[in-house]
Amino acid sequence: LGSLHFGSDDLYPLSEPVERAFARSDRLLVEVDLLALDAAEVAEVIAAEGHYAERDALRHHVSEDVWQELVGAARGLDLPLRSVERQKPWLAALTLTTRFLERSGLRAERGVDRHFLVRARRAGVSVIELESFRQQIRLLSRLPDDEQALMLRDTLAQIAAGESLAMELLDAWRTGDRERLRELMMGGLASGERGRALMRRLLDVRNADMARRISAELGVPADGDAFVVVGTAHLLGDAGLHRELERLGVRVDPR
Repeated sequence: LGSLHFGSDDLYPLSEPVERAFARSDRLLVEVDLLALDAAEVAEVIAAEGHYAERDALRHHVSEDVWQELVGAARGLDLPLRSVERQKPWLAALTLTTRFLERSGLRAERGVDRHFLVRARRAGVSVIELESFRQQIRLLSRLPDDEQALMLRDTLAQIAAGESLAMELLDAWRTGDRERLRELMMGGLASGERGRALMRRLLDVRNADMARRISAELGVPADGDAFVVVGTAHLLGDAGLHRELERLGVRVDPR
């Protein structure tokens, strides 16, 4: 299942086929077990990997036009500039995205992956991570400077498009409109070579790794099935997770 990491109350209940598939599963596979994260550890890792040293700042690592766009976006989102001015571009992009989605009425606690993690805890379903929090942060923090700047610029372009963008994304997810989802999630980055290089790092390489983990898990004897929830972007395009599973010999029946 492709997840939206931010959701709303009216997203639930999910469709009957989804609910039925989860009900018959004895394992939940997710990118990261969000409920198992230690808040203090998360804050420590983010501080170490996502911020510049005391005498450095974000504006020294992006072009002046990107900086001015960021200043305007932060103002429009009522986000204090001091909260992002020492963040590296990748973290500033995530901070702005979170604020933008929250202002659009979406919340992380209503995200699809968190929804199933909560239900798995209640039902005694085992949870298996395909990645780790530290692994994901390490990937972002080690992106080349130009790709981090591109990630931030794309985020600013999405924010400039207005809150209706978030609602379009929600509607495309509900209806399973893969082409629209791809356009909304990747359109700005897929048009240039640098953007495609960034997508390969953020999605394609990880898809191949996760596919190997999932394929191995499918071979483990168990009473029930494995229910897999990953970000929707991982299921889009020719290098999507479902394509990588097919390359490993797993039969995929898209629904």
